[in-house]
Amino acid sequence: MADPAHVQMQMQGVAPPQVQGLPPALNFLSALSEVNIHQHLDILEVAIGWEKNNKYRLCNSQDQQFMYAKEDTDCCVRQCCGPARPFTMNITDNNEQPLIQLYRPFRCQASLCMCCYLQEMDIMSPPGLSSTMPVTAVKARQIFDSRGNPTVEVDLNTEKGQFRAAVPSGASTGIYEALELRDKDPKAYHGKGVSKAVSNINDIIAPKLLASGLDESDQTAVDQFLLSLDGTENKGIINFGANAILGVSMAVYVEQVQPKSYEIRFYILFTINGVLTNLQTGIADLGYVGNKNLILPVPAFNVINGGSHAACNVGDEGGFAPNILDNMEGLDLLVQAIETAGYTGKIKIGMDVAASEFCKDGKYDLDFKNKNSNPKDFLSPEALGDLYKDMVAKYPIVSIEDPFDQDDWSAYTSLTGATPIQIVGDDLLVTNPKRVQKGIDIKACNCLLLKVNQIGSITEAIQAWKMSKDVSWGVMVSHRSGETEDTFIADLVVGLCTGQIKTGAPCRSERLAKYNQILRIEEELAGSATYAGEKFRFGIYQYPSSLDKCYGEKVRYEQFILSSNSLNKCFEIGIGNLRNCTK
Repeated sequence: MADPAHVQMQMQGVAPPQVQGLPPALNFLSALSEVNIHQHLDILEVAIGWEKNNKYRLCNSQDQQFMYAKEDTDCCVRQCCGPARPFTMNITDNNEQPLIQLYRPFRCQASLCMCCYLQEMDIMSPPGLSSTMPVTAVKARQIFDSRGNPTVEVDLNTEKGQFRAAVPSGASTGIYEALELRDKDPKAYHGKGVSKAVSNINDIIAPKLLASGLDESDQTAVDQFLLSLDGTENKGIINFGANAILGVSMAVYVEQVQPKSYEIRFYILFTINGVLTNLQTGIADLGYVGNKNLILPVPAFNVINGGSHAACNVGDEGGFAPNILDNMEGLDLLVQAIETAGYTGKIKIGMDVAASEFCKDGKYDLDFKNKNSNPKDFLSPEALGDLYKDMVAKYPIVSIEDPFDQDDWSAYTSLTGATPIQIVGDDLLVTNPKRVQKGIDIKACNCLLLKVNQIGSITEAIQAWKMSKDVSWGVMVSHRSGETEDTFIADLVVGLCTGQIKTGAPCRSERLAKYNQILRIEEELAGSATYAGEKFRFGIYQYPSSLDKCYGEKVRYEQFILSSNSLNKCFEIGIGNLRNCTK
């Protein structure tokens, strides 16, 4: 057979007008100055008028491949019609996830002698891609979170219906987080009201967003608009507040993905997986995508509360808060409960230290609840690091979150390099891409704790996730201590395939709302997804082969259920062990 003849068809891309109802996936094509379609045809096929199902490479003007195209035509049509046949072409990204369908009707016979003749094709969005609809109203209100504190809820209305998002709030917060806007009126809710943030949405953000003419299906454009409207680095008290911006950002996101159940996680996969980093809009439906790489997360159940969450029998996040004398007693209690339940080896321990809460002048006061604690007993970063190493050697600990102060970068780097476990940056990184980059540069940790309200917009949170993924860090999607019944992060963790979620003990409704949503997702996926289990640290991503190998009420302890083949079994184990702890 003769060598294949390389045929190139070049189309000059022109940005289409903003047509109402244009499927968001097609908007991506307007960002390309040029699309090159490379098709390989055998000379013999051209000579005898016979073609097999062909594959195509779609490249930009720099010859960088960004899509595949594969013809889908049955053998009878191929045999009868040859090169003149009608065909459907499925365009996928470089991870073979479907994006767009092209349909060519029966080709004009006059072009039979011109096999490379470029014809018009009908372009269709795949099932699950919903058309954009204008936002008709944005309405914010004050509601209450699980701690009884006011928070912001946003309703967004389009012709499709009403879409709602509620903003969580943290108890122990990092100083570098995007700032909530609170009323600070001592006569109302102890100063924690959010009427100013609500007014900022209703009176300023909503009218400007409606008047902007932005396509609400373009999450990045909407978020950039909100950020430019605010104009501050931390979205703080000077202007709108992070709780106002995030409320609108989440509501816009939910509007795009709610026409069908569970679409939100597939929207995430569609927009940011693989090479298609410029693709900012579009929704991929479960039934169409058939993604084989979805990962069900290992839940880090909150078991024993400490620090800001302790001394109250049950903590903010549903964990048990016993009156224990030191951290070793807390760890011993957990190990005993695991053994009694018969789950030794199936459950591992995680620690959320929140060390910034007891760092004083560069040293760590483990007796910080005692107002008369002795400075001579304060630990240096090196001594505290040695304590962690001893704990890791003695107990089945797989993860430590915020082991040092949020500015103690060198201590983080030292511990991360000296231990084989997961070191999580929460207050250290605050889901901020700039701080994530610094952490990557100096190898300060190996896992990002992703909290959307720390940074204040969905786009920035996704950017932090992608940076972490690109260097094979773990990513743990997390709740806040002040939660609502909103289940956004349950869909987020499956969509990002991070393999880990932290959303409290399985015994309070605002926490169970997330866990129950993940169980529904598991049922919907019907075995097509994988429970992360022992690979929880890296989800679907490549991980290094080398990884195969405090005092009373100070630390929060979590249990990682690794030896389980399903999320349902994982919950059975986790809840059983929680009951043993309370006994």
